[in-house]
Amino acid sequence: MIDVPKLETIEITLFDTGVAEIAHNRPKRYNALSPQSYKDWLTALQWAAKEDAVRVAVLIGRGKYYSSGQELALTDADEEELDRRRATTQNVVSEMIRFPKLLIGAVNGPSIGFGTTTLALCDVVYSTPEATFGTPFMKLGFCAEGCSSVLFPRIMGSSRANEMLLLGRTFTAKEMVDCGFVSRLIETENFRQKVLEIANEAAQFSVEA
Repeated sequence: MIDVPKLETIEITLFDTGVAEIAHNRPKRYNALSPQSYKDWLTALQWAAKEDAVRVAVLIGRGKYYSSGQELALTDADEEELDRRRATTQNVVSEMIRFPKLLIGAVNGPSIGFGTTTLALCDVVYSTPEATFGTPFMKLGFCAEGCSSVLFPRIMGSSRANEMLLLGRTFTAKEMVDCGFVSRLIETENFRQKVLEIANEAAQFSVEA
């Protein structure tokens, strides 16, 4: 019996095919990322990386949003707590960078901030046609996260990357396909099913390959 973590803000589903679905599961909060969300995300990634039964991991959101990014309505925290939060966020990025298995980003709805930047760390990204992608860091006075200042220009080209990261422009799913950030669009109605079918097929391949 495989012990699948039960988490507060992330829902993990392990299929017999070797696909692990890692779903942001705060639909009423549009999958906003709280301090607990980052902890759960890190736990889910670490588990999937080490669990031999997992061959492919899929990141997706429950509800209408993939992720609305950092939860801004947080209680005040002291410097020590802020340091812990920053460390956890950095560990999520590091875990995605060194993730040893195929990692698929499945953007089922709007993706904002850290939700968007970490998609560049996935091996493949699929999206619904209606999804949008934004990184409003400059508008909020934040620094670009998740290696985006390095990866976005390489993927999208410097001009479009600057439009997104420095000017805060929101991109459509089609624009993200056109610039190579998203692999292709999949119809909204059967999005999750189709992505899991792709993941199931990929799980038949050798992990070592």
